[in-house]
Amino acid sequence: MRNKKGELGEGIMMIYRLVLITIIAVVVLGMSAIFYDYHINVRNEEATILTKKVVNCVSPEGVVFLDNIPEENFFSEYCGVNNVDERIFIGVTFIDIGNTGDIVAEFSQGDSGIGWIKSFDLAGRLEKHRYGQSRKSYLVVLIDNGIKKDVLMRVEVLVSHEA
Repeated sequence: MRNKKGELGEGIMMIYRLVLITIIAVVVLGMSAIFYDYHINVRNEEATILTKKVVNCVSPEGVVFLDNIPEENFFSEYCGVNNVDERIFIGVTFIDIGNTGDIVAEFSQGDSGIGWIKSFDLAGRLEKHRYGQSRKSYLVVLIDNGIKKDVLMRVEVLVSHEA
C-alpha cells in the first residue's frame, strides 16, 4: 500500500522549490538587464572598416594613379561600397605636401548635405549614437600624367542610420 500523504507532501515541496527557482531566475535576469546596453552603436567601427576598404581600393601599395580614378560613382562601382548615396558619405582629398600645400585632387560621393551638419556638436564631433565617423590621413605617391608627387591622402567616411 502506498503512502498518499507522503506523496502529497512531496508535491507541495516541489511547488515551493519551483517558485524559489523562478524567483532566483527572475532576480538574475533582472540584474543582468540593468547592466546590458540595448543600444549598441557600431557605426564608428563600420566607418573605420569602410575607410580601410577605400584606402586599399584607391591606393593599393601606397601608389595612386590619378588617371584611373573616374569622376563619378567611383566608390560604389569600382570599390564596391554599397549604399553610398543613401547612408554613407566618402570623401578623399589629395594634398601636396611640398612647398605649396595645395589640394591636388578631391573626390567625394554620397550625401554631404545639411543632415550631416546638423549632427555635429559645437566642438565639431559627431553626436553620440547618431552617426559614425572616421578620418584618417596617409602619405602616398600620386602619379598624374606620369608625374610623381608625394601627397597626403585624407579619407573621411560618415555612416548614418541603418537603411
